[in-house]
Amino acid sequence: MHITDVSNASRTMLMNIDTLKWDPLLCRFFGIPQHILPEIRSSAEIYSSISNPEVLTGIPIAGVSIYLREIYLCIIYLNIK
Repeated sequence: MHITDVSNASRTMLMNIDTLKWDPLLCRFFGIPQHILPEIRSSAEIYSSISNPEVLTGIPIAGVSIYLREIYLCIIYLNIK
């Protein structure tokens, strides 16, 4: 899964704020192929669920974070629970 939310995408200065999509003109200008950029999605949705039958099956994957510290704390929390 390669996704980001509008807030994080807008920080790149490559997102068109009217369409909430990657701007082809800006991507061409900076020489960035659009196919390498993550899909822009809402931060308030469920993206998928865990499908490993041995670990937390069916747990939804929701939320976007660019900070490794937050991701690490979530993993610790899930392991404790």
